[in-house]
Amino acid sequence: LLETQDFRACTILEISNISQVPRNHIYQYFPTINHLFIIIVRNYFYKLMDIVQFGHPKYLDWEVMDILREVVGKSCKFYNENRPASLLILGGPIDVDGFNLQEEVIQIISKNLAEVFTSKKNPIVLNNENDINYLIELIFAIMKHSYYKYQKITEDLEKEALFVAEAYLFKKGYI
Repeated sequence: LLETQDFRACTILEISNISQVPRNHIYQYFPTINHLFIIIVRNYFYKLMDIVQFGHPKYLDWEVMDILREVVGKSCKFYNENRPASLLILGGPIDVDGFNLQEEVIQIISKNLAEVFTSKKNPIVLNNENDINYLIELIFAIMKHSYYKYQKITEDLEKEALFVAEAYLFKKGYI
C-alpha cells in the first residue's frame, strides 16, 4: 500500500483485506495503524544505518566534508529509492510517537557521526556535544523540505544541505 498509495490509504482493515489476516489478529499486535508505522519506520532507519556504515575504516583518513558528502549522498539515494521510507520519515512524522522516534534516531546518527569525526586520524574536537546533533537536524530539515515540495530529495537541495552543513561547521570552527 505504501508503495502505491498515500499512508492515509493504509488502514488495519485494508491490510487485513489484502493480507487475509483477520483484523483482530492484527489489532493484537498493532492497536492502531500508527503502531505498525512505527515498526516500519524503525526498520527503515536500521536499513539506512547499514547503508551509511559509520564504522567503516575508510572514514579514518577522510576530511569532515568528504564524510558528510558520502553520508548525505547515501541517505538521499536511500530515501529517493524507497518511497515508503520517504513517505513515513520525510513526509511524517505521523504522530507524537513517530516524532519521538525520529528525534531518537537523529540522536543516534549524530552520536555515530560525532564518533567518526572525533576518531579519525585528523580528528575534530567538539566544542559542544550537541553541535553534530544540530548539524543533522539542519540537514534533515532540508531533506524533509525537498520531499514536501518535490516528493523526492532533489540534487539541488542535497547540495543546499551540504552547503548549510559546511557553513555551520565553518562558523563553529570545525573546518
